Amino acid sequence: MDRFIQQTIVQVLAPIWESHFHPHSCGFKPNRNAHQAVYQARSEIAQGKKWAVDLDLDAFFDRVNHDRLMNTLKRRIKDKDLLRLINRYLKSGIQRNEHKRENNTRGAAR
Repeated sequence: MDRFIQQTIVQVLAPIWESHFHPHSCGFKPNRNAHQAVYQARSEIAQGKKWAVDLDLDAFFDRVNHDRLMNTLKRRIKDKDLLRLINRYLKSGIQRNEHKRENNTRGAAR
């Protein structure tokens, strides 16, 4: 159920945010993959460019400042129920096993 809800959120947010990403970004985008990223990097090198940037946003949502993220989302999303749901996901704990649950405080304001 969790994955279903997350995918639904993605389908709502993607059209709102897609135009704000760099056109050569390949990560987690529809019809994009790592092979295309490599092809793009090779093409840029062939044109004389000397730098390529590879970013791995490992555990981004575990570490991002929740208040800053929510404020950014509020600028473009007016649906308060959706914002509340996203906020709950950010603040939800981590289920380690059937008996142990940990609070997620890494991205919370300190």
